[in-house]
Amino acid sequence: MTLSQRIESLLKKHERNLVAYAYSLSSELEAARDAVQNAFLKYIEFTADDEKRVENAKAWLYRGGYNQ
Repeated sequence: MTLSQRIESLLKKHERNLVAYAYSLSSELEAARDAVQNAFLKYIEFTADDEKRVENAKAWLYRGGYNQ
């Protein structure tokens, strides 16, 4: 599976729940969407190198959204 296919799959599976989680932390919808978008961008940057793998992408994205 290519990186773009993995990202598309992750978006379909987790985007809505990630936004809801980020919204619960910030109480601002746009801030929540921005946090999730930034988490996905960082995930893409991190995994673009074939040597770097993420064991649990869902957990990685939730942590990224939390950190934003």
